[in-house]
Amino acid sequence: MSFLFPSLLAIGLPLVALPILIHLINLRRQQRIRWAAMQFLLESQRRNRRWVLLRQILLLLTRMAVVAVLVIMLAHLVLRNEWLSMLGRGTTHHLVLLDDSYSMSDHWNDTSSLSEGKRAVQSIVEEAAQQSDNQLITLLRFSEASQLSAGAQPKVFAEQINDTFRSKLESLLASWEPSETDVGPADALKAIPRLPLAKDGETLLVYLVSDYRNRQFASATEIRKLLADLKEREHVAQIHLIRCVRDARPNLAIISLAPESGVRAAGIEMWMSVTVVNYGDTPARGVTVQLEQDGDALPALVLDDIPARGELKHKFLVQFAGVVPMVAH
Repeated sequence: MSFLFPSLLAIGLPLVALPILIHLINLRRQQRIRWAAMQFLLESQRRNRRWVLLRQILLLLTRMAVVAVLVIMLAHLVLRNEWLSMLGRGTTHHLVLLDDSYSMSDHWNDTSSLSEGKRAVQSIVEEAAQQSDNQLITLLRFSEASQLSAGAQPKVFAEQINDTFRSKLESLLASWEPSETDVGPADALKAIPRLPLAKDGETLLVYLVSDYRNRQFASATEIRKLLADLKEREHVAQIHLIRCVRDARPNLAIISLAPESGVRAAGIEMWMSVTVVNYGDTPARGVTVQLEQDGDALPALVLDDIPARGELKHKFLVQFAGVVPMVAH
């Protein structure tokens, strides 16, 4: 038996004494009033004193138990087979799915979506390292999950959480950068059944760390089904959804860069078009598109306002001296 958030116990367990405090306060509020029939009440109290006292104690213990259960639930109690734990086989396996799609490169202030995701991974490892039982961790990036074949292992698979792993974790996370893919959480969740996860004596905790873009989760019927199927799997104790972006962030994307119809020849101006879509909930103003031709920067394109959930197509003239690539940012 262990807790994912043991620090909450130190804060919450003293609250178990709150019912006792309330009981003592109520005792001080009682007033003594003598009246003619008091002797009959005193006689009845003497006869039923033990039963009344027992009922009050049971009621007080029940209230204290309710507070204790709430604190334990908030601290995320993890139960496992105690016999296996006594034999040294009780294990908690943390499976962390980290979103490294291109949207995680979003920056604000002095951080980014991926940086916040890495901090979440470090917090999970630090919390697990404080537990007394055996702790394992598997780190699986979204881009890695989409290419994982059945039975294959990711680079970080069932690693023992100890001082050695914690010392190399920082350099490992520092080497991870956003991938130029749009792989989503569904691909990562589909990779879990393909992992050769051991089952006997293990409690599996799954963490989905992502920026939770609306484009992926607005109609997440498939994701909800995958999470429900995962929850039904044996040994999956808990599933945690960790969002590494607190506020809604602007989300623009170039979905098309193509030449228009007409003559296409070297040395002759031709029309091209670029289409930018706004996935955000607010209009995008002052949007610029930086063009590069054969590694040389071209004048930036300043677009009109793009409405929320809308897109804008912009035409521009270019002239090629030969067959050269063009890149838009």
